[in-house]
Amino acid sequence: MTNLNLEAANLGIPVYLTGNPFPARCYQNFPSDLSDFISDSPGQFLRSLGASTPNTPLKPGQLYVKSKDAFPLMELLTANPEPLGAKQFKVTRNTLISLDVYLRDLVKSGSIQAINNGQSLSSNFIQTYINSFKHPYFIHCTLCRFLELIDSAAALFTTIRLLIPTLLIFNILNLARISRAIFKPFLRLVRRILS
Repeated sequence: MTNLNLEAANLGIPVYLTGNPFPARCYQNFPSDLSDFISDSPGQFLRSLGASTPNTPLKPGQLYVKSKDAFPLMELLTANPEPLGAKQFKVTRNTLISLDVYLRDLVKSGSIQAINNGQSLSSNFIQTYINSFKHPYFIHCTLCRFLELIDSAAALFTTIRLLIPTLLIFNILNLARISRAIFKPFLRLVRRILS
C-alpha cells in the first residue's frame, strides 16, 4: 500500500482507497503530504480524475530529504549500546493504550477481514472479479454484492465459530466447482441476450 501510494504521488495520479481505516492526518505526514493524491471519498476521487490539470507529482527532493531524516533515526534505534536519544522512542503505557484504541477502531471499521490465511474470504474469487470487467456492468455490480455478502457471512460465521466447519464442508462438497459450472452458462446466456 505504501509503495503504491508513493508511486502514484511520484506520478501525480489520484489513488482511491476503499475501506480506508486511517484518518486523513496519516496521509499528511507519511512520509510526505499525500493528501492531494489519496481519497476514500468516491466523489473526491472522481473530481481528481476529471480535473483539467493533473496533480503536481511529488518532487524527488522531498522524498530524498525524508530519507535523509529517516536514516539517522534508524541508526539511533538500532545502535548498541542504546544511546540516550533513543529513550524518547521507547514504547510506553500511553503508546500501548493508543495502539489498543487504534486496533478497536480498525476492528469496528470492518475494513480488514483476515480470516482466510490473512485475507478476506471473498479474496478467493479475485480471478472471477477481474474477469467480471469483461462483462456488462450489471454483472460486475451483482458480483460485487455477492462478494460483500460472502464477507458478511464469513464475519457472522467467525463470530459464532462456524467458519472453519463451513469451509471444510465447502471444500468437501466441492461447491466452488459447482458454482462456477452454474455461473458460466448464465454468462453465456447474458452475452447472447445482449448481442
